[in-house]
Amino acid sequence: TKIGTTLAINESFSPPSLLAAVPRTVDRIFKPPSDNVRQIIVATNVAETSLTIPGIRYVVDCGRSKEKLYDKSLQISKFGVTWISQASAEQRAGRAGRTGPGHSYRLYSAAVFSKMEQFSEP
Repeated sequence: TKIGTTLAINESFSPPSLLAAVPRTVDRIFKPPSDNVRQIIVATNVAETSLTIPGIRYVVDCGRSKEKLYDKSLQISKFGVTWISQASAEQRAGRAGRTGPGHSYRLYSAAVFSKMEQFSEP
């Protein structure tokens, strides 16, 4: 809430929420922002889906993903943060500029990218 409060003070930003559990939040991201307002989408795996949000010009990719993993030793499923694959990174980058010019910013080096798996395990 602190980030939301900070951004709300500056009316040139519009940080909509996209929560899968709350369907009414989905409608808000498809409405164009007001004039001179930059819509900011902070996302992880949503940038790899077939979802196209109009007007997205920039994608900031941290290179990480929270995924459900199975721990064989404990015989339980749990969520863990892992590095994405090169294919996922390319998919995320492709979200920028779907409906206009865009750019992707990766928060990791080319050396880290080269060490990522080529594809994610299904």
